[in-house]
Amino acid sequence: AGPGEPQSSSATTGVAIKNLSDLDGKRVAVITGTTGDFVIREKYKNAKVVDMVYPADAALALKAKKADAFVFDRNTLQYILARHPKDYEILPERLSTVEIAIPMRSDAPDLHRKVNAAINKFKQDGTIDRLKQKWILSAATPAVPKITLDGRNGVLRMGTCLLSEPYAFMSNGVMAGLYIELAYLLAEQLGMKLEITDMSYDAMIAALQAGKIDLAIANFYKLNELEAACVFSVAYLENDISAMVRRQQP
Repeated sequence: AGPGEPQSSSATTGVAIKNLSDLDGKRVAVITGTTGDFVIREKYKNAKVVDMVYPADAALALKAKKADAFVFDRNTLQYILARHPKDYEILPERLSTVEIAIPMRSDAPDLHRKVNAAINKFKQDGTIDRLKQKWILSAATPAVPKITLDGRNGVLRMGTCLLSEPYAFMSNGVMAGLYIELAYLLAEQLGMKLEITDMSYDAMIAALQAGKIDLAIANFYKLNELEAACVFSVAYLENDISAMVRRQQP
């Protein structure tokens, strides 16, 4: 590190991060309130957690040596790596594999029932597999198809984070991603209009509790700690939680 440039703890100790066990005691960037946040706090008690709001900021903190690793959903990390292959690498081991679900307002049992029925339908008829193939497994950047929503049953208010490729992001001024297309399909199934609010991950549960949104489609998995604040849908995706580190120079 140059003068005035913060050193990483790996540089301080002289130990490069080569596997997951090296994370203990290091500065690990997480997106507050996400699966990666909970996993790192549970599994690495000595890690120095660096709370961040957005994945792009966490990646920049890693590059600037303000963090030694960034723990998040593997698919998003791979998107970052594809754009900056000389700066980062992803550790081959997974920290965890978790089932992603939709947190919903606690006071809407009819919505819970309808969302679960729709998710189960999408899993059975291949819709979820199609969305995974389209948004995660394809090298192309697809678009959300135009879906007409009649709104006969009101408005579905959804919270998400539009800085989470390939799940939810802006592409040429238009919302795109697996979560965005899933939300439109869900609203269509429920006969509702769709209102999407872009917010940070750590704001979504509070927004549910305050009744500002009806559900949050983001990288959430069912946690006992959150069940007092919201109700979770059935799982619809399985995600790997991984660690990205700075690429070691030869």
